[in-house]
Amino acid sequence: MGQSLPSGQVHERRQQPRFRVGVRGRVWNDEGAPARCLIVDLSITGACVEATTVPLVGARIELDVPTVGRLRGRVVRSDPFDFGAVFEADILLQQKLVERLARFAAAEADADGEERRFVPRERGYGPALVTLSGKPAKALPILDRSHTGAAFVTAERPAIGSVAMVNAHPARVVRHFRHGFAVVFEYDLDAKQVSADRA
Repeated sequence: MGQSLPSGQVHERRQQPRFRVGVRGRVWNDEGAPARCLIVDLSITGACVEATTVPLVGARIELDVPTVGRLRGRVVRSDPFDFGAVFEADILLQQKLVERLARFAAAEADADGEERRFVPRERGYGPALVTLSGKPAKALPILDRSHTGAAFVTAERPAIGSVAMVNAHPARVVRHFRHGFAVVFEYDLDAKQVSADRA
């Protein structure tokens, strides 16, 4: 899928630059059943998507992109574990996608060298009650969080891939950084769940 460039663009010859976003979404195929997926890279004209069930070339899909909406498209490449799709024109959604990608491209990496995020995270509220691999629950300060995951300030470094519980939300440890670790939730939180965690 190409080598990462400092700008975040995917090094491939394309009509539009693609950006590695690594964000979870949902995809609908011709059968109409939604499935969870990982949007690997994204441009204003298409995307590369990892999914457990890969649609065939020519299939019509809808891709739910966080903070943008459901984009209709057509599969133009189908491999065992991922597929490429081009989007159909939708002026309003395309404008939202252009704005979101522009903000993503302009974002600066923070002092810890963390990657830019396609889904914005909020900083500075917490703590959360975190349970790690059967250990007693601890209240850990939240560095930042979004509806897809969170980062915690702590001296603990649980194993990458280990299971965690954040408040009442199952999660998985995905990264260590200088001041703690980060998790992704097993399902995306809705606005009501995020608000309840703030209370």
